[in-house]
Amino acid sequence: HADSWVGLENSFGQIRLGRMFTPAYEYAMLPADPFMHSWSSSSIRTLTGAISPYRFDNGINYNMKSGGFRFGVTFAPSEGVVNTKNAYSAAASYTTGKLYMAVGHENQGSQHDAWNSITARWGDDSLKVFSFYGFGRNTLNQTIRSYSAGASGRVANGVLMASYSRMNNHELNTRVQDKFSVGY
Repeated sequence: HADSWVGLENSFGQIRLGRMFTPAYEYAMLPADPFMHSWSSSSIRTLTGAISPYRFDNGINYNMKSGGFRFGVTFAPSEGVVNTKNAYSAAASYTTGKLYMAVGHENQGSQHDAWNSITARWGDDSLKVFSFYGFGRNTLNQTIRSYSAGASGRVANGVLMASYSRMNNHELNTRVQDKFSVGY
């Protein structure tokens, strides 16, 4: 389940071909998780609305960075697979001082499964505060919303991390996932 890509980079940006994280995941979802996608305690499934695939296979990606601004887009052709469309993901982030903000949008190639992400993070290694909001539609065309808040900070020789996340299905008026995590 790892990335596998080749690419070229110059002052105008970077082009990659292969299997890689989507820009929406890399810029807007992963930075909102104090646990940085550790499977045991991460809220990443909630942050992706259980819609986003994290990675695209056979993707064509472009990333550029200028000062605190970063932009990325990935296109993954459906390659003739029945009942799929071309997949795409785009995201932008901005960093200034201790503040990090990002937005992302993607569709994994099915009819309705679009996902939008907004994240903000403030702090440094001594203390970080995380926030996230995600919304979109799943393959059943149901509205999904996700929320997350968290914090991490140095304590003695380690890092104390905590997060709370929730995913709701608006059409079914149901809580799909509710997760509280604490780690050191």
